[in-house]
Amino acid sequence: MSAETTRFLEGQKIEWTGCPPFSPDLVSKYFYLFPSAKNKLRGQRFSSREEAVGAFKVHVKKLPQSEWKKCYKNWFQHMQKWVDLHGEYFKKQ
Repeated sequence: MSAETTRFLEGQKIEWTGCPPFSPDLVSKYFYLFPSAKNKLRGQRFSSREEAVGAFKVHVKKLPQSEWKKCYKNWFQHMQKWVDLHGEYFKKQ
């Protein structure tokens, strides 16, 4: 976790509890942002890492608030399932 993230969490009085152990059901494929960016940037070629990161940032900044809400709602639902099952593995249903 970056120092910037740590400062933000502390400033918001949010306690960091760590990450759950790896579960295929909690990986980023359920986090809307990554598939969305992958689809948008598919087929493009970048001459540098910086150019690719820049294109990713442009895409992210253009996402409407409704898409962010959908993204986090989906992610929280999966995280809640993990909590409800006390960290046990589950398959998408």
